[in-house]
Amino acid sequence: MKNPILFSALAISLATSAATAQTVILADDFTGVSKTNNVATITSWNTEVGFNAGTSFTAFNDGGGAANYHDVQADKLDPDASVFGGGTDGWYIDFSLALDASTSAIDLTSLSLTSYAITGGGALRNKQGTIDWELTISGDNGYTQTSAIGTSSDFGGGQTATTTIDLSTFADLVAGENYSARLFVTKTQAGGDDTHMSLGDFSMSGNVTAVPEPSSFGLLSGMLAIGWIMARRRQ
Repeated sequence: MKNPILFSALAISLATSAATAQTVILADDFTGVSKTNNVATITSWNTEVGFNAGTSFTAFNDGGGAANYHDVQADKLDPDASVFGGGTDGWYIDFSLALDASTSAIDLTSLSLTSYAITGGGALRNKQGTIDWELTISGDNGYTQTSAIGTSSDFGGGQTATTTIDLSTFADLVAGENYSARLFVTKTQAGGDDTHMSLGDFSMSGNVTAVPEPSSFGLLSGMLAIGWIMARRRQ
C-alpha cells in the first residue's frame, strides 16, 4: 500500500516547483523614449517579468515602408502614417520577445494600451472615430497567434482612448523560442479625414511559470528514493 503522507508531500513538491502567478509582465509609459527615423528606443521596460524583451520599436506603414516617428510628443510612439479608414490603412510597430532564464512558460491574458489622435505633423488633435488595435506574435518554430479588438470613441485633443485586447486564446510562450511581436492600428470605418494615431503606454499581463529551482528537484529525487525503498521493504 502506498504511503499517503509521502505521496501527499510529493504532490505538494510538484505543485510548488512549477507555480504560476498572474501579473503585469511587460509595461512602459515611453517616458524618455528616443526616436531616430523609424526606430524608437527605450532604456528599459518599466516592468519586465519573465521576459527578455526588445527595447527597440521599428515602425512601418501598412505597405511595409518605413514610418518615421514624429517627436512632437516626447513620451509617445507616434509614427508618421495615416490611419485613414477601411481596415487596411494604418501603421505597425515590431519588437522582439524571449523568455528569460528563470521562466519556462508564459500564458498571456491581456494587453492594455492608451492612444491619442494626432495630426499629420504629430500634434494632438480633436476627434477620432473607431479604431482597431491588433497584436500578432510569431515564433521561430512556427508559432503564430493574432488577436484584435475595436475601440469606439470620439475623444478630444489631449484625451486618451483606452483599449484592452484579450490574449487568453494565445498558446503559451515557451522557453527556447524567439518571438517577434507586431502591434497594428487601423481606423475601422472607411472615409473620413486623414487621421494619425500615437501610442501613449503599453501593459501586457499573463501567468508566469517559473523554472523549478534545483532544490525542488533535489527534494523530489530524495522523496522518490525514499518511496522506492519503502516499496521494496513491503515486498
